[in-house]
Amino acid sequence: MHPYLDRASGPTVLREQLLHLIEVAQLPNITVQIFPFGADLDAALSGTFLHTITPVRGLSTMVLDHPAGSLYLSDDEHLTLYDTMFDRLVESALAPIGVRTSEELATKDSLALIQHLLYTL
Repeated sequence: MHPYLDRASGPTVLREQLLHLIEVAQLPNITVQIFPFGADLDAALSGTFLHTITPVRGLSTMVLDHPAGSLYLSDDEHLTLYDTMFDRLVESALAPIGVRTSEELATKDSLALIQHLLYTL
């Protein structure tokens, strides 16, 4: 899930978007992480992609979006390449939204950023 938060729509819309991110982060199959502007941009330069991961590797697929349409890749070489790219994105992003201990409350993570933005609206 890669939402685009739209500040131009005003504080009410932005607030709804941020609250929705917190809500979906509670689902067991969803991980929400914020990729800040100052993070390692090289990991994200290829554009958007969707990686469907299945228990059977041969059924996994990468979907790359571009202006001319979508490209579907399922060979092991491409899957491994995008596995590596996704791992780099995860490492560069803030920690995911989730249950936090008191020690973690002092760290910069995705939930803390969302809460800060909500507070300032």
